[in-house]
Amino acid sequence: MKQTYIIPACQGRAIEVKKGQKIAVIDLEGGQVVDFFAEKAGNPREFVSPGVTIDCNESLLPPGNV
Repeated sequence: MKQTYIIPACQGRAIEVKKGQKIAVIDLEGGQVVDFFAEKAGNPREFVSPGVTIDCNESLLPPGNV
C-alpha cells in the first residue's frame, strides 16, 4: 500500500518503515535540501543521516569508499 505524507517546511514527522519497504523523499517546491534522519527501531544508536555523514566524512560515501 502506497502512502503519501506532506510535511510542511521546518517541520518533521516520524514514519515507520518496515524491512523491505522503500521510501522516496521529494521537495515539492524544489531548490531546497531535504533533511533526512532514520534510526533502527529499538536501537537509536544505529542511524543514517546524510548531514552527519557529510560532516564526519566530508563526503556522502562511507570511509574507504571515497
